[in-house]
Amino acid sequence: LWSVLLVVVLFGGTARADVLHLKKGGRLEGVLVAETATSLTIDLGMGRISLPRSAVQKVERKESALSEYRTRLAALEPGDVKGFAELARYAAANGLRSEARLMWARVVSLDPNDVEGHLYLGHVLVAGRYMEADEAQRAQGMVRFDGRWMTPGEQDSILRERERRASDDRRVDEARRAARDAED
Repeated sequence: LWSVLLVVVLFGGTARADVLHLKKGGRLEGVLVAETATSLTIDLGMGRISLPRSAVQKVERKESALSEYRTRLAALEPGDVKGFAELARYAAANGLRSEARLMWARVVSLDPNDVEGHLYLGHVLVAGRYMEADEAQRAQGMVRFDGRWMTPGEQDSILRERERRASDDRRVDEARRAARDAED
């Protein structure tokens, strides 16, 4: 109950949202958290931005996906896996990518077998266990080399080929030097 009250206090009034229409074009949508005579601070969900009031053409107050997300989050119980999954879907469908990732991470931490959450987070199933894509590659014996994944044998082959080319280049350079020396 206290954690729900804390969220409500922190995000009190989250039923509203604000859109700052910028004078140079574009807009920022979030929750206006501070207003002074010279500046405006808006919470975009992934962080806050302060702007000089002179850069803002108008402030529009309306409902936003972020405020709805926060309202729904405040109403959830701490262990409500189904509720967090629904909120993650809502966030993803409304362009709140960082919030969606956060909710799916919470879902898989509460339910390690949640397939939808693992897939959204880019996890891969290897030997009955979900893991990050890089970890899955390593678990399958792959190595990262020159920006891509390959078998250790492929890496050894590439390194041998590079060494062979370097050796050939050295012989060509030595032959050219010898030819120049002979001409001199």
